[in-house]
Amino acid sequence: MSEVISEPVSTWFRQTRDVISVTGADSVTFLQGQISADVVGLGVADSTMSLVLSPAGKIDAWGRITRTAADAVTIDVDAGLGELVAARLSRFKIRVDVDLTWQPMDWLAVRGDRF
Repeated sequence: MSEVISEPVSTWFRQTRDVISVTGADSVTFLQGQISADVVGLGVADSTMSLVLSPAGKIDAWGRITRTAADAVTIDVDAGLGELVAARLSRFKIRVDVDLTWQPMDWLAVRGDRF
């Protein structure tokens, strides 16, 4: 659910997104082979948009990938897709040091020139 509040110079967006946390020594290299973004090339605190594709090449989800530590990444996707994305990634978690968890989170996005 989204709520938009507008003023002449700024807009706030409140919405719930599902966030998948991927942690462990192999988290970055694991995701490198699972999503469309270059995760290895992301520095800590960097983010980019990415697709999560099915093994058949169809789009399962689109979201923001953020490298939160050397061995941790978050993927935020539309509400309702977290469980699907976590399950999709878990199917290919074979002989890797990776932990996957997901949870809904409330976000506040601010756009404009005065905050």
